[in-house]
Amino acid sequence: LVGSSQVSIVRNYVGDDENAGDWVVASLQFDGRVRVWTFPPEEIGGDSIGEPKQIRASHEFIVQNATGTIMKLCPPKLSGRGNIVLAVASQDGMVHLIATGITTLPKSNSPQPGTVLERWGSVGASIPLSMSWHPTNYILCVGR
Repeated sequence: LVGSSQVSIVRNYVGDDENAGDWVVASLQFDGRVRVWTFPPEEIGGDSIGEPKQIRASHEFIVQNATGTIMKLCPPKLSGRGNIVLAVASQDGMVHLIATGITTLPKSNSPQPGTVLERWGSVGASIPLSMSWHPTNYILCVGR
């Protein structure tokens, strides 16, 4: 995660147990490059000290026109899509919802990683400076 301007983490689980499901981690760099990893819960954290592991990302793509400074993963229980999506701030003032390629459903027809699923906002608005998902509804709060 060295060199990343943003890191976002969610659980890949749609039920009520907040401690269930694999971790999904996404990072964003200033050039719009997004990397996505998945980890079983036991692989994150712990008390072991030693050499850091280098782990290859599950998916890597570039979001065109991204500011490179703001992004948030949407928890799958909010989106209701079966696919984990990523909100990325755009230089034209809009927010793009991007497919990560990670799904909560086994063998689902997930869109290709990096596919723009939706565009929210209006072109020409001031660029988003902060974002946060509502804790219980599919609503993204954007600070400009």
